[in-house]
Amino acid sequence: MKKTFSLLLVMLLPIMLLAQKPTINEIKNIAKKVYKSEIGKIPTLNSIIPISDDGQKDTLLFITQYKGGGFAIVSNSKSTTSILGFSQKGEFDLMKLPPGLFVLN
Repeated sequence: MKKTFSLLLVMLLPIMLLAQKPTINEIKNIAKKVYKSEIGKIPTLNSIIPISDDGQKDTLLFITQYKGGGFAIVSNSKSTTSILGFSQKGEFDLMKLPPGLFVLN
């Protein structure tokens, strides 16, 4: 039993450590960094919108809107790719999601 518990602990520990969530300041820095790398100038963020699952229990991602247009979709998990989407222009409108993404609305 001890061996099984120890093995289970060893297997789950990396998963628990990787499941860390970035802070709001880290989200802002990630969004600014991708904009600067794509556009070449430091942006001003207009808003940060948290997107939760159906039950509103967990924030899945953040939509960061830039002043002057454009947005980035930033993951709320340090164990995945930080930037899930980016646009240099336009705005991310939750009311105009494709049918497959209505669960995020």
